[in-house]
Amino acid sequence: MADGPHTQDRVALVQSDANALANAAFVECEDVRDFLVHQVRPLLDRAADGGRADETVHGAFLRVLGWMFSLGRLNDPMHFQADLAGARAVFEVAVDLALLQHDRANHGAAQIVAWERSAMLALAEKTAEHYRRAGTPVPVEHQERLEFARREGPAILQLRRTTWPRRKQPERHPLRWTGRNLGDDARRADQFGPYGFTAFYELRYAEWCWGTHGSGLAGIRPVSRELFPGLAANALHETARIALIAARLALEYFGKWDGIVAVRFEQLE
Repeated sequence: MADGPHTQDRVALVQSDANALANAAFVECEDVRDFLVHQVRPLLDRAADGGRADETVHGAFLRVLGWMFSLGRLNDPMHFQADLAGARAVFEVAVDLALLQHDRANHGAAQIVAWERSAMLALAEKTAEHYRRAGTPVPVEHQERLEFARREGPAILQLRRTTWPRRKQPERHPLRWTGRNLGDDARRADQFGPYGFTAFYELRYAEWCWGTHGSGLAGIRPVSRELFPGLAANALHETARIALIAARLALEYFGKWDGIVAVRFEQLE
């Protein structure tokens, strides 16, 4: 039986509601971005003294802020893939900040710096293997990677062993700076506060990855045209929530969370 006018009206109403939610979530991200710029960043900029730990935490906050600026330009549902990528990235930073703030005895910026060096060596090793298999000379633009591996490789291998000694293969590059996977890190972070990281990871992280990765249409194929704006709406709303958690954790790390700041957060929320 063909759709009648009432069915068409319902479809139009659903599509209108989905668009309204997407627009509201976009405005929410703009509000959070402006709040971070005017109420949070000045406090963190003054608190950071240039030490490596401060640089790492301050830089993590700036990455969150950078994503909020990016999402503030993505005001069309067709940007849903970037919206989902932003949600995933901000979530991972927030989990990191929770561990850095609450579990300093076991999780420090030195581990993140070690992971960065380890990642550079892993890339250099892949580069060397690529040209070895291809049987072609290493071009000029990639020769420095091989030089880095020869120059820094032994020290970084030892750094891996000392930084993540409990791994089964400590000489290999870990996927994350903690030596664990993101799900375990989310559960660990939730032990220190009601952040909801475990729920985000178990219920939403896969969908964020589907929007970030290019393989297949998982997360898209079953979504009707009328509800399609909801993909962007959910991602933007969730990113705004998680960005505020990350901002609070950065403020707590620097000792800048107090009653006045708490009231400002409550007013925004």
